[in-house]
Order: sequence, then structure tokens, then C-alpha cells
Amino acid sequence: MSNYIKSNIAPWTIYPLVMSSAILLFFIFRNPGGNSIAATYISIVFPSLSILLFELYLPYKKEWKPAATDWKNDSIFLVAIQMLLPKLLVWLSIHYVIDFFSRQNLILENVWPQHLPLGFQVFIVVLISDLLRYWLHRFCHTFHFLWRLHAVHHSVQKLYWLNTSRFHPLEKSLQFGLDVLPFMLLGVSEEVIALHYVLYAVNGFFQHCNIDLRYGWLNYIVSSSDHHRWHHSRNPEESNNNYGNNIILWDLLFGSFYLPANKQVTELGLINKSYPLDFARQLKTPLFSKYDKEDMPELSLGQYVLNILFRVRMLFVGLAVKDLLKSTQTCSDIQAKLLKQIISANKDTLFGKAHSFASINNYADYKKSLAIADYEDLRPYIEKQSADQRDKAIVNGDIILFNKTSGTTAKSKYIPVTEDTLKALKRTQGLLSYIQYREQPDYFIGKLAGIVSPAVEGITEHNIPYGAASGHFYKSMPAIIRVKYALPYEVFEISDYQSKYYCILLLLLQHKDITYFGSANPTTYLKLIEILNSRKADLLNDLKNRSLKSVKLPEGINTKAIEQSLRPSKKRLTELEQLLTSPDKLSFKELWPYIKLLTTWTSGSCGVALKTVLNLMPEGVKVVDPGYLSSEARGTFTFDVGSQSGMLTFQDNFFEFVERHKWENGIQDFQLMERLKVDEEYYIFITTQSGLYRYNMNDVITVTGFVNQAPLVKFLQKGKGACNITGEKLYESQVLKALDCLALDIVFAQVLADVENCRYECFFELADQVEDSRLLAEELDKMLCALNIEYKEKRLGGRLKPLKLSILKNGTYEMIKNKAILGGQKDGQYKTVLLQYKHEFPYNLVDFTR
Repeated sequence: MSNYIKSNIAPWTIYPLVMSSAILLFFIFRNPGGNSIAATYISIVFPSLSILLFELYLPYKKEWKPAATDWKNDSIFLVAIQMLLPKLLVWLSIHYVIDFFSRQNLILENVWPQHLPLGFQVFIVVLISDLLRYWLHRFCHTFHFLWRLHAVHHSVQKLYWLNTSRFHPLEKSLQFGLDVLPFMLLGVSEEVIALHYVLYAVNGFFQHCNIDLRYGWLNYIVSSSDHHRWHHSRNPEESNNNYGNNIILWDLLFGSFYLPANKQVTELGLINKSYPLDFARQLKTPLFSKYDKEDMPELSLGQYVLNILFRVRMLFVGLAVKDLLKSTQTCSDIQAKLLKQIISANKDTLFGKAHSFASINNYADYKKSLAIADYEDLRPYIEKQSADQRDKAIVNGDIILFNKTSGTTAKSKYIPVTEDTLKALKRTQGLLSYIQYREQPDYFIGKLAGIVSPAVEGITEHNIPYGAASGHFYKSMPAIIRVKYALPYEVFEISDYQSKYYCILLLLLQHKDITYFGSANPTTYLKLIEILNSRKADLLNDLKNRSLKSVKLPEGINTKAIEQSLRPSKKRLTELEQLLTSPDKLSFKELWPYIKLLTTWTSGSCGVALKTVLNLMPEGVKVVDPGYLSSEARGTFTFDVGSQSGMLTFQDNFFEFVERHKWENGIQDFQLMERLKVDEEYYIFITTQSGLYRYNMNDVITVTGFVNQAPLVKFLQKGKGACNITGEKLYESQVLKALDCLALDIVFAQVLADVENCRYECFFELADQVEDSRLLAEELDKMLCALNIEYKEKRLGGRLKPLKLSILKNGTYEMIKNKAILGGQKDGQYKTVLLQYKHEFPYNLVDFTR
């Protein structure tokens, strides 16, 4: 065939000739008054084969040539959706819908103009059905749930004749209810419906065909491939047009006609280019609301049901949040009642008697009767009650658990935990989960990776367990909720630090669908990546063997329970084999691309490591601070995700505050929470229901706003995080601001005030090498001068020498952290004080420099 015919004749004649042949074949093979099935299928099969041949001969775009997987998937859609499903729907309509209408005498047999010629009847059907289908189609682009069904049709990234059949069965059923069922109820003959189906099918093949066609004036009559390619554009402004099925009339009348001159559509499909394309998975995609716009984890129907149950649970927690918001209007009254309740409940304890609790009637009396306390002031009472629970020395209730942490002396601190403590912690943890869920439900759509400390880490000499409340909640959560979590509780009971995190990593690797990561300290994430890149081969072998052969676990660990949780799918193993055999360094973004939420501390020294962690995470991951919490108490839970500000747990703990500058100058001017000022910094003192009274937390917080009477606060730094060598009063918060301006991936930072040599020494452990540490020191020194006028004056006057900066060997932070853990600190809650005096710091960091 000549190029002239190919370029000038074929594009204009293919559509009218093939459509005419389809109609002609129908009339040749039809059986008037009888079964029209044979005529229908013959009239569709031969034109579709012609369209297939013309796609090979005269393609619109060569890159739209279908691959083998396209043929496979679209053939399934053709058979299941276009052939079998309509038969089922017709059968159901005849036996149930039409039968019902007949028994009710609602069949409108005399309405339809049966006397008119077949062609004219078909013309009427086309007009009416296209009007109904037009609005269904338009609504599918307007209403979110309908769009989730219709997105299946828009998922294709190239058009060819066969993928016109790609519809979700629910949408196809809706279409049937508009372009077939109404005419069956009107008594339209089978022959008319059959010919309409032929026109619909063949025109549909042309709408999707990959043939270089010219329609000319037909573009103002039929809904053509020219219109439909724009309708499949990835750009919503272009695709939200041209809704016509067979004809374009209704688009012209209702203003949705779109056919720009001298312009071609560029990209087809959905915003999410990773939208599943196979038949089985596309049946599930409408269940999830954002599959069309972003890459989402592939979830099973079971996980979908779990997410519904989780949503129901959040609705109930939301009721508690409403009650909390109401109570913020009367914070001062609630605090006063709580203080009376704590004093009254513990007036008969040895501590209560020693401090005349029985005669305390209000806060003024409370201040007079008790001085500010630290742990050493309370230790004798706590130890006495732990020795014999019948002696209510510190709290009028049983101590069921201790939180163990390092103390200022050689002895560890044991913080009492009572039943009331656990109830309060569980409630505030639920409130935090709801706040996160309210921010974005998709944070919880996949697996949840929460890393906690064990419920029981050991037993005191008086047989009281010590451990973590978070571990207690994790261990006791209902089985149906536990399925959402990627890690079995048993892994947290591994005492060996390296072995525990190897096992955690191994168990997490099998789940690609993790959307939530939670660990109080951001250095935990850095540790996981360090193990990942140093033990790729071991991890891959253990995953393949579903075993823990590469790690030796301590005695008493339920190894079987951990191994039973190790069940990677074949698909995930294939992905991991490719990743773990690569020489490139891996991070969270390659292994868990669907992470949406990171729960971790963002303030103080943790903010330094967090900056490095975020470089390893998928783009757009949200970070939520769990709030101001410690072994002593949960002081806040994050209420404002945007500012990471927390609401004080005023229903559970009694709070006092002193302005930072006053406390540091020896002025004990205590304020209650309703009198705090926005942007002011305060030291915080806490009275709990579990035996801490006017307890000095040695923490500095800042107030960011209020919800009614309830202040929102953020942890700023430890109280010791300020140094003064020559009157400059350098604060940890100022050092943090300076470090934040450096374009560095810092694993660990420590700044020490060297009083003897009148200078500050800075030590960095970095993820990457730096070229010149001296230039870095000069830059940091300049930033501190800009942030602290006194520091600048002391530097200019020579009273402070230039800052000295040293680079630490890799693993220094791990060494320091491990020693702290051996001293009783929880690994997940370990924090360093970024700014300290050199003579008080327990290590000579010079020994660890490169």
C-alpha cells in the first residue's frame, strides 16, 4: 500500500468503514424476533480484528505497543468484565429485577415506540443511554468513592483497543444499570439492545485504539479517540473532560468538550505511576483512598478489615479527646482537685506524715510543707516501701513496677509505677495515637514498627520487677491489634544490644508495607542502618532460611516465637536479594518506601541525630514528637503536630514552674500552669500519683501557645545544658541552632566547656567525612557569636579562645550509649546532654578522635 494511502486516505476512512462493516454484519447475521447473540459477537469480533491489524499498520504512537503482560491482563478484563459479567447481570435482572417489576405491574411496555424502525429505536437508546452514562462518568470524576472505582480504567499508561475493557466490576455494574436495565424495563427489544451494544463495543475499541486517525467533522458527533486520549491524560485539567460514551453531544451541551488544536496529549494514566495494573490487585485498589495519587503499600483484605477496626477504635478515642478539650477550660480547678486528691490519698504514708499532709488544704500549704526534692531526697522512702509493700512509705498503693534509670550518684534511680500510673499512661498513649491518626489516617494504613523497652528487665532484691510501661502495653495489647505490628514482643526481651537490633532489623526487612516507625530516640534508626549495611549477607541468609543462625541469643529468650514471626514472602525475598547483594549503601527509603510517619524525639540533643535520620527516610515523611516523657513521668503528649507542641498531662500530674532566668539566679518564684506566658522558658517540677512530690525534673521547657487554660509546651533542653566560662552563658538551644545550620550528617555531637583553657571543645561523629575540620570550627564559632552577644564579646575580647573541633571515630556514640545502658539507662530512652562542662563529662573524648 502506498505512502499516499497510508498518510492521506487510511486515517480518514478506517473509522467510518469499520463502523459501517460492524452495522452491516449485524444486519446480515441477525435473526429478527429471535436470538441476536451470534449477530452481536460476529459484528464485534471482525471489526476488533481489523482494528488490531490497523494498529500494527498505522500506529498513533509506537511506544504504545502493548507488552505481553498488557495482553494478559486486558484479556482477563475483556472476558470477565465485558463478556461474563454482563451475562450475569442480565440473568439477575431477568430473574429478580424485571420479575419484581412485573409482579408489581411496573413494566412500561407501551411506552417504548416499538413501531419505529430499528435504526431509529437504536438512535433513541444511544441518546438516552449516553445522557445517563455521561452523568455517571462525570460523577466518577467528581465524587471520591466513584473515582476510586473509575481510577482502574484510568490506570493504563498507553492506549490500545483491548484496554477499553478495563473497568472495575462495580463500576461496570453501575453502567449496566444505566445503559441496559432501564431499556429492559421499558420493554425494548433484544435486537435493539444488541445493536446498541455493537455500536458501544466497536466505538469503545476505537476510543482506545492506537491508530493514527482523522475524524474531521465526526469529532462533533461521535466520542472519538481524539477526545478519549485527552480524557486519559495524567493532567486532571485535561482528563476531566470528554465524558461521552458513543456520542459527544452531551459534552458540547454541558461544557465538557475538550479538543485543543495542534496539540497532543503527553502522558497518560494516574498521578501514581506505580498503580497496580493486574486484574487481581485492581479489584482491591478502590478500597484504599489514595492509590491513584501516591504509591501505597499493597494490603490484603485482612489488613483492610484491620484498618476499619482501627478506625472504629480511633472514633472512641476521639470521644476522650473531646472530653479533654472540654476540661482545658477548667485546668486550674482540675489541678487543684488533683493535688488535694494526691495529698489525701497519701497522708497516711511515712512521707505524708513526715511532711504533714493531713494539714495541707491548698497549694499554698503544699509549698510551705515541702521543699523541692530530687531523687536522693525520696530514695529512703522508696527503698523502705519496696522492701515491704505493707509499709506505705511513699505512696498509698502497691508498687507494681519500677522504671529504672541512671542517677546522679553511683546508684540507679527506681521510679515507682502503680496501677494508677499505668492507667494514666495508657490513656495518654491512646490520645497521642488519635492525634497522629487525626493528622493523617494513612500513617497507620500499613504495618506499624514500634520499638519499645521490655516490660520486665529485671527483678529488684525485694522481688519487684523493673522495666518499661511501654513494653507492658505492647505485651498486653489484644491479639487482633498486635497483628498490625511488625515485631513480636519477644524480640524486645533480648538483653544483648547488638543481637536485639539485628533481630529487629531482620524481622522488619520482611515487611515492605511499613508506614509507621516509632522509637523514642532517633539514634535507634541510625543503629538499624549501621547493622544493615555491615551485615547484608547474614541478613539475607537468615531471611532465606527463616532462621536466626547468624546471631546467638541469650538463654531464656523465646527464639521459637521470633523465628515463627520470620515469614518473608517470595516476592519480598526477590526484592531483598537484589537490594542486599548490591554494593551500595542502603537506607530506609529503599527498604521501606511507604514510611509516612516517624515518631521520635525532636528536641534537645536528639534533634542533631534526627537531621541525619531524615536524610535516610523517604521524601515527605512526617515526624511527630511523642512528647515530653521520661522515666519519672509522661509530662506531655504531642497535641499540635505542626509545632510538635505537647499538652501537659494536667489530669494525671500536678505541675509547678519557675522562669528559667529566675531559677538559675536562685529565685524560687513558682507559677502554676494557667499563669505561664507564651515564648517564656521555664524549669518544670512535678508531683505524681506514684510517689514523686515537688520533684525537680531539671528540664527546661518553653510555652508555644494555649488551648483555653492549658498551655502547649515543648522540651527545650536539660537544665544542665548551659555553661558559663567567663560570663557568656551559652545555652544548649543556641548550640542546637548553630548545628542546625551546618550542612552535615551528624550522628553524635558533644560540646564541652573547658573552664581551665577558657574555650569550648566540640566533638562530632559524622556519617560522612569532612574535608577540613578547622574551617568547620570557624563556621560554628561565627554562628555562636551571632546567636549569643555575650559569647561574641568574650571572643572579641580574647577572654574566650577559639572553639576547637575534633572528629570522632565511628562507633563512639555506641560505646557511650552501651555504657549508659549497662548503668541502668533504657536504650530507647537514652539521651545525651549536648552541652556540658568538661570536668563533669565522664569520658576523655580525645581518645576517640580520628
